[in-house]
Amino acid sequence: MKWGPPLFWLGASLWVGGLVALAVAAPVIFRTAPSREAAGEIFGNVLRAFSRVEMACALVAVAGLVLAWNRPTVWHDLLRAGLLALMIAILVALQAWIVPTMEALRSQMAASESARERFQSLHKVSEFLYKTNVLAGLSLILVTAWFSRRAA
Repeated sequence: MKWGPPLFWLGASLWVGGLVALAVAAPVIFRTAPSREAAGEIFGNVLRAFSRVEMACALVAVAGLVLAWNRPTVWHDLLRAGLLALMIAILVALQAWIVPTMEALRSQMAASESARERFQSLHKVSEFLYKTNVLAGLSLILVTAWFSRRAA
């Protein structure tokens, strides 16, 4: 049995499914939590926990893609690799820069309007990047499914 395709599908589908679940959960948490601050704390904890899942999924998806790369490279293999690389770059940017900066600013927001404005700005960037990752992941899954179907 070739391990590449199942590993790729496992990593990519869990990662994208988790991102979609977060997109569904966020508005519910912010609508039902007792305060915006409490909702931010709850959802921040969920995001921190999911970031470890994302990293594991990225590693599994990359391993699967590498293990499945046993023929001459064709353009759709490069497209898949590019989409996965984009997702990983976004994950790294979020976890290495944006999220830690937002967490540092959160404690300063009550005393500083500039900290609040910077936090809001980074929050918009993070929302955009998470949405971009969902779209890149869905594209990755669709491209893979399309060319897997055509190869069969």
